Amino acid sequence: MLNDSKTEVIHLSSQFVKTLPLPPLTIGNAAIDPSTSARDLGVVIDSALNMKEHVKALTRSASFAIYKIGKICKYLDSKSTEHLVHAFVTSRLDCCNSLLFGLPKHEIAKLQRIQNSAARLVSRAKYCDHMKPVLYDLHWLPIEQRIVYKVLLITFKALHDLAPLYLKELVNTSTHPFTTFYYTKLVECPKVQYKVLW
Repeated sequence: MLNDSKTEVIHLSSQFVKTLPLPPLTIGNAAIDPSTSARDLGVVIDSALNMKEHVKALTRSASFAIYKIGKICKYLDSKSTEHLVHAFVTSRLDCCNSLLFGLPKHEIAKLQRIQNSAARLVSRAKYCDHMKPVLYDLHWLPIEQRIVYKVLLITFKALHDLAPLYLKELVNTSTHPFTTFYYTKLVECPKVQYKVLW
């Protein structure tokens, strides 16, 4: 049984190919109109899969959390402020961030500005201070490096049987001899077959 108020339909297509809009999908007595974006497990997926809607929603919610923490920041010590920032800002930036791998630099920069604001709030740094040393002192990786770290962590877990089976099946390795004494394992990208539906 579908809940009409919670059911969403999205048509995924390339942003470079013009497609006809889908008619409303009728399931039982309910007619569900296709939308341009849908939320699933906290991730906003848009019809072109460029993650712009997700970045926009993420920056909006994290900015609001930074604003609220900033209102009570004068009553907190730095450790308590850092705990609040990790609970309400950093956790949002890290949630499903492996989906952001390969995003354009200008989209990553929006998230980096959020992290810089959070670091400025925790360290009580001035707005004109350079943020790389502040992030280094807090032991925080920049956003782009956090995304790469998450992808590498998932790959490591898949290679060492610490990940679920559906992830382990996606990772293929091959051994290539570079010298007679040294062998290395390389991770191969899975082959994907594209299907065009007309």
